[in-house]
Amino acid sequence: MEENKQTLTVTDRNRLHVDGVSSVVSFDSERIELNGVLGGITVEGEGLTVASLNLDQGQVSIEGQITAVAYGKSLAEKTPRHKGKTILNRLMK
Repeated sequence: MEENKQTLTVTDRNRLHVDGVSSVVSFDSERIELNGVLGGITVEGEGLTVASLNLDQGQVSIEGQITAVAYGKSLAEKTPRHKGKTILNRLMK
């Protein structure tokens, strides 16, 4: 696959195929977060499952009732606002 190319294909709002995926950050039955070659992708819905995953080829297929697909900043680039501080340190400042 070309390095900076990404393809998303939604079929009948219940199957999503994505090319250009570099990692799966997190997933549960209502939300799946991916990192792609062009940034982060968040998929929301109900009964979501990762039907197939091949990170060597950068491909993932998701099944379930898809209600939203959003693009954003690469999830690997996000850092906590209070990195390195415990909740007690933040409360006692």
